[in-house]
This record gives sequence, structure tokens and C-alpha cells, in this order.
Amino acid sequence: MSTLLIIANILGYIGLLLLYIQVVFGSRHIFSIVTTDTVFVNKLHSFIGKYAIFAIFLHPLLSMMNRLEDVVWIITPNFFVTTEVYITFGRFAFMLFIIVWVTSAIIREKIKWRPWKYIHLLAYPIVALTFLHIIEIGSFFEKYKSIRFLWAMLLILFVVSLGVRLLAWMSITKKKYILHNKTYVGDDIMLISLLGVQHISSRIGQHFFLQSKRFGSEHPFSVIRNSENIITFGIRRVGGFWEEMNTKELGDVVYVDGPYGVFTREVHTTNPKVIISAGIGVTPFIGLVEEYGKNAIYLNCNRTIDEAVERDMIKSKVSVYVDIVNRYDGDPDPSIIVGQLQEDIISRYVSENVQSAPYCICGSPMFIQAVRGMLKNLGVPKHLIYYEELGF
Repeated sequence: MSTLLIIANILGYIGLLLLYIQVVFGSRHIFSIVTTDTVFVNKLHSFIGKYAIFAIFLHPLLSMMNRLEDVVWIITPNFFVTTEVYITFGRFAFMLFIIVWVTSAIIREKIKWRPWKYIHLLAYPIVALTFLHIIEIGSFFEKYKSIRFLWAMLLILFVVSLGVRLLAWMSITKKKYILHNKTYVGDDIMLISLLGVQHISSRIGQHFFLQSKRFGSEHPFSVIRNSENIITFGIRRVGGFWEEMNTKELGDVVYVDGPYGVFTREVHTTNPKVIISAGIGVTPFIGLVEEYGKNAIYLNCNRTIDEAVERDMIKSKVSVYVDIVNRYDGDPDPSIIVGQLQEDIISRYVSENVQSAPYCICGSPMFIQAVRGMLKNLGVPKHLIYYEELGF
């Protein structure tokens, strides 16, 4: 066996293992056995995906060089020779991986969430094709029993994880709740309360995945309140899930999976903290300020005062409360600023603690990015900035 082929094979197995870790252990239905920290797992998943490309790209390239073929050989299917058939399984896996990688690592922000998710699910056939690819042409696979044993164990776990995901998609493994109450805050925010037969406890700042129907799309939402078998969530008018919930009647079924997440756990004390939210980003902080808001500074950003969810309660629980709104037609109020959040507003209200207080942020991805930039300019250490990333 040539050195080039040995390196190609090693890189191929490295690529398979990295992809396997992403697909199998990146599923919350599997990793939740160990941790509910979806943000950490998503970051690890993203990190592996960005750099697995090197092993996965070099494997076919070195194989091509070992066979003295040209580049077209890498992407040209061949079903006439047995070995080429199994190589073709690898070719298809490689081409699908390139599609997933490009849409996730390069143009993710240009693709809507639902189409991106469906493209991302191509990872499952990619892994399946890679398992088939190894059988006939894997020289290590043929030579070492340990490799074949590992292949069999990984295949079994892959099939189990795929089955678990399919059961979740069919809502079989999820809790069945009914729509108990539905109210609206302004024109674009819906508050829903779900009633379950059994109480599922959750910690402040955690989220659940909601599915409006079997085989439907699921979305993560932070918990506003969770007590006496009733869980309350806030939904913004974005995407198709709003319409699905908007058309539901009281008593209709909603499927619930969770809880997940560890957001705000570092500030579950009455020590000073700064909370900055935009719109429906207030939801993970309602329970936080009710229990730990005594010395908190809260900057609440909305388009109008009418869209500020639980505004009066929050004002009554924190030490400093400020509304930053785009429009305001009411009586003058020193706690209401018309405009957009700026660095000087943060430094004005946080004052001497601006570089030492912990900051919790929740809102749209653009809002979070903008606020993080402001805090960086104000000299706030990175480790004191906590923000929610649900991946809507």
C-alpha cells in the first residue's frame, strides 16, 4: 500500500468520525442524555463542521492522485465496476457534504431557517453513504478486525439515533400539551400558555422546542413562566410557525420537547447585573427578574411601549429600568428614550460598573451582534457577556 493511499485512508476515517460526531452526538435527542447546554453543543458542532472539510476534501484528492486520475474522476459516477460503485457512494457523499458545508459555513445568513434545516438534514444520507463507501474498498476495513468492529458499533448507534430522531419528528417521544390560553401584545407578539397532564419543570432561562403538529417543523422558545402544569411562551410574528399557532384554537394539541439550555445560570443571584433585551427577547428574563432582579439594571428595547411584554412587572422588580423605543406619543417620562440603543445610554445607566457587571442579552442575531460590539467598545470583558442563541 502506497504512503499516499495510507494518508488518504487515515484522512477518510478522520473525516467520517468528525462528521459522525456532528450528526449523531450533535442531535439534542442524543446529547441531552449528558447535557442540556444546546449553545455549547451547537458551537462545537459548527466548529467541527468548519474544519472537517480539510480531511473530507483531502481524502478524495489524495485517492485521485494515488490512482493517477484527473479531478473529474472525483465527481464522476461509475456503476459498471464493483469497486467503482462503492467509490461512487463516496462521491455522492462528498458532493452532498460540499452542499451542506457551503450553506452552513459560507452563505448561512442568506438562507431562511427552514430551507437551511432541510438542507442540513442531508448529513444523515451522507453518513449512510460513507458507511457503504467503506465496505468494498476500505483497505483498513478489510485488513483490521478492530476497524470492522468499530464500523459495526458506529453503524448500530447511527441507526438508533436516526430512529430516535424520526420518533421525535412523529412527536411520539414528545409531551402532548393543549393550548390553554392565547393573548397578543401589540401587533406582532403572541403569548401562549400550554397545559399538560404532567408538570415538566424547567430552570430560569431554559427553552423548549414546540411542534404544532406531527411531522411538522419544531422551533425553540424560551420559557416565560412554568408552574402548575402550565408553560407560557412568547412568539414573534416571524416565519410560518406564527401562522400555525395563530390559527390554533384553545384545546388544540401542541407537542413539547425539553427543557434545554443553561442561559442566565451565571446570574442566578441578587448581585448587580445588566439585562438588555429587544422585543420578544424579554422572555428568558421574566423569571430572572422576578426572583433575582433586586439589583438589576434593565434596558428594554422595543418599537413601541405597547410591545413591551411584562413591562410593569419588570419595572417593579429591578433597581433601574429604561425603555428604548422607536416611537412614543405619551407623556414625557425620564425612563423612556426615543431612538435606538447606543453606547452612551449603556454607560450612562450602568455608570461605574460598566466594565465589571455581567451582561445578559437576548434579541435577534443582529441585535445581539450590535450590543456585543457596543460592550466591547466600552471595555466589557468577553467573559462577562452572556447571550441567548436559540437558532431560529
